[in-house]
Amino acid sequence: MQRSFNPFKQIERMSSFNYTGQLIITSNDIIWRIDLEQTKIKSASHSLQSIKNLELCLYGLGYGEKIAKIIEKIVKNGLDKKKGNKIIEELMEGLIRQENLSSSQQIDLINELTKDTLESFFSIKTVDHYICEEKKYYFPLKQGFESKYILEYWEEKQKKWQQFNSLILSPHQRIYCSNLQHLNKLISAKFSHLSAKNIQIEEKISIRKLSQLLNLEDWEVATVIYPYLQSGVLQLESPLPPFNKLPPFAPSDSLCHPIQPSNKIIKTQGINNSNKCKKIVCIDDNETTLNTVKAYLNSDETHLYLVSDPKLALNQLFEIKPDLLLVDINLSGINGYQFSKILKTSSVFKHLPIIMMSSDHEKINEVKTKENVANDFLPKPCDETELMTVINKYLWQV
Repeated sequence: MQRSFNPFKQIERMSSFNYTGQLIITSNDIIWRIDLEQTKIKSASHSLQSIKNLELCLYGLGYGEKIAKIIEKIVKNGLDKKKGNKIIEELMEGLIRQENLSSSQQIDLINELTKDTLESFFSIKTVDHYICEEKKYYFPLKQGFESKYILEYWEEKQKKWQQFNSLILSPHQRIYCSNLQHLNKLISAKFSHLSAKNIQIEEKISIRKLSQLLNLEDWEVATVIYPYLQSGVLQLESPLPPFNKLPPFAPSDSLCHPIQPSNKIIKTQGINNSNKCKKIVCIDDNETTLNTVKAYLNSDETHLYLVSDPKLALNQLFEIKPDLLLVDINLSGINGYQFSKILKTSSVFKHLPIIMMSSDHEKINEVKTKENVANDFLPKPCDETELMTVINKYLWQV
C-alpha cells in the first residue's frame, strides 16, 4: 500500500541526526539506495540505472568523442542490457580499466551518477515502503555532497521547472519537429552565441542531451523551446526506456492542466455583453495553441470560443455567428483550408474574416496560391503582438 513521502524532509531529518547508513526506498517497483554519512549524501543509485545513464553522465563530464568507443566496448562485453546499481558498479570497473581513470575522475563520475539518481529521487511523491540500514562505509573524502546544499539545489531547480510543467514533465522527454532542418535553424538562431551552428541536432533529441550539447542547464533549453511547444511548432514525445518509468520531474500538485478536448465549443471570455463585444472562434486540434490564444485574448472586448474538434464546429458556428475566425491549416480529418472554403459558400460567412495559422511555412505558401479563402495568415508560434495586430486589423480597423 502506497503512502505519501517527502524526500526533502526525509534527507533533512536524517542529516540532522548525523545518520550514517543507507536509505532504501521502493516506489512503483523502482528501488532507490541513498548512502549517507552524517551530514553528507555520499552516493546514490536506483534500480533502473543503465548504460543510458552512464552515457549521459559521461557527456556531462565532457568525455565527448570518446563516449562512442567506450559504449562500443561495453556493448561487446554484453553489459548494455542490464540495469541497477550492480551493473553500474560493473560498468564503472570496466571504465576504470579501459580509460585508466584517476581517483579524482572516478569520484567525479560517481558524483555525476549520484546527481542523476537524486533527480528522480526528489520527484518521489509516494512510496510502497522504505527502510534505513545503519552501516559504516568507507568513502573517499571528496566523494558526495553536503545534504544542506543538495536540498537547496533541488528545491531551486524544481521551482525553475514549475514554469514549464504544463507541458514539460521530464528533462528526458524528446523534442520532435516534423521538419528537422527547421529545428536546426531554430536552435542555431537562438544559440548563435554558443556556435550552435556546428551542432547537428538529431531527430527526437532529449532536452537533457540537447542541453549537454549546448553546454547549458536543462531549464535554459526549456525556456527557449517552451513557446514553440505551446504553439505546436515543436512537440514532446515520451522519454525512452528506462527514463519513461521514472517519476515526473515536476511536482504533480503544481501542474497547470491544459485545455482538455471537449465535445462542445468552450466559451472562455465575454463578461461584457454590449454590442461592441466581438466574437472570435479559434479552431485548432493542438491544445497548446488553444491555451496560447486564450492567454493572449484576455479581454472584456471579446467573446472567445475554443474548438478542438472541427467536425463539431460547423453547426455551432451558425449559432455563434463569429466576427472573426482563427483556424489551423493542418486540422485532422478536414484541413483548415477545406473547412474555410465550406464556410465561405454560405452567405452568412461570406464576409467573415478568416485568419489561417500553421507552423509549416510551406503549407502557408501553398494555401496562398489557391482560391482566395483566407484574409490573412499567421505563422506558429506567433507572439501576442502579431496575433493582436492581425485581429485589430479586421475587427477594429486599427
